[in-house]
Amino acid sequence: PWHRPVPPLTLNGELTMSLIFFVFAALAAISTADMQLTITETLPTKPLDSVHLEGSLQSDAPLFDTTWQWFFDGSQSPDQERASKNCLNFPCRVSTTFNFTVGFHVVVLKVLNIREEEIAMANVTFLMPEALSDCTIGAAHYLATNAVGNFSIGVTNPPLTGQLTATWNFGDGGAETPFTTTQHTYLQGGDYFVDVLLQNALSNCHPTVEVIVLDPVLDFRVLGPAIIAPNTLVQFNTSISKGTRVRFSWVFGDGEVLYDGGVAPTHTFRNPGQYTVRAVAYNAVSDTNASLTISVQEPAASTASSNVLVAIPVVVSIFSVLLIVALIAYHRWYHRTRVAEEADFSFARPVQRPQSLRLRMASLLGGPRAPRKYDTFDDDDDTL
Repeated sequence: PWHRPVPPLTLNGELTMSLIFFVFAALAAISTADMQLTITETLPTKPLDSVHLEGSLQSDAPLFDTTWQWFFDGSQSPDQERASKNCLNFPCRVSTTFNFTVGFHVVVLKVLNIREEEIAMANVTFLMPEALSDCTIGAAHYLATNAVGNFSIGVTNPPLTGQLTATWNFGDGGAETPFTTTQHTYLQGGDYFVDVLLQNALSNCHPTVEVIVLDPVLDFRVLGPAIIAPNTLVQFNTSISKGTRVRFSWVFGDGEVLYDGGVAPTHTFRNPGQYTVRAVAYNAVSDTNASLTISVQEPAASTASSNVLVAIPVVVSIFSVLLIVALIAYHRWYHRTRVAEEADFSFARPVQRPQSLRLRMASLLGGPRAPRKYDTFDDDDDTL
């Protein structure tokens, strides 16, 4: 009849043994299967974004009721639940996202079987980058030609080491370099603009700096006269074989100093003497000095005049002595002559009349000669 009870299901010994063998074979297959688990991370392209993680499992045998567990920096995340999964087709994948702080992180993925035994494990270490803030280029503002210049990048809040790349452009067609610290040499003078592109996975910065390259000062000389007169305005000159944006400072040796006096300054020396004029030629990358000795002397005409002035008193003295000697000699001669005449006159014949005034004047004017003491006169016409 329809209400007759159904007999209970019974397993004979052969079927029971078959099922037991099948279960143990499956478990053995899961335990001994060749499995490979990998993790792929996708870092963010903007700040404060999450990291995408994906686990991929390869196996030679199907897996039933597997459990996937994520561990972040040594502990299981409370936001991540245990994921149960049957893996019949491979690769078998599972993915998750997580927000990491800036820095290095270690992610571990474990796969457990139905008996909570670990059958596969993989880990990955990555660096969570930091967004770049303001950055600058560290370099000397002035460089000499053919000199090695050091260049570096400075960041206000530097990110962790190892995540930056840099591309340099030195403005003279020089080779680019990927390093954040580098060196460069300029072969010609001029103004150059150096820029660098600094970037990481999240951001970049592009600072620029101006570098002025100058030729150093070479073969510097000071030019000027060797001998001058006092109170004479003298102009000096300079000579250099090489140098750009050169300035000159002067020390004239008489206590006067002229800073930034130019290429050809002028100066007046007040007093005679020997003076050493020194000059310094300098720019932002070099400096050198040179000197010139100058003699300040009185003119030759002035020297002759002073000698004449000194000789005049000597000549006058000598002339005075000679004049005195001549006067003394004349006085002695005149005295001897008068004495002799008086002696001769005392023995003369009758004394004659003295000469008339007319005869004396005639003698002085070239007329008839004056009578001698023995001459006789005609009283009528006063003729000899």
